[in-house]
Amino acid sequence: MSAAGTIAMGSAHNVLLAILLQALTGFFYPCVHIGINTLILQNTETAYMGRVGGIMGPMVES
Repeated sequence: MSAAGTIAMGSAHNVLLAILLQALTGFFYPCVHIGINTLILQNTETAYMGRVGGIMGPMVES
């Protein structure tokens, strides 16, 4: 969804449409973040939870 929204924003000739597309694609970033954190919680041992989360956070958010 993020890639499709970015392509649509790049090809939009109307500023209002580009702003609307940017707002809509912005709603999917929390979904991605929640999904990654869920995978970390399910697949990481508790002793390594902070280390894995500390590494993955800046990688995903940048």
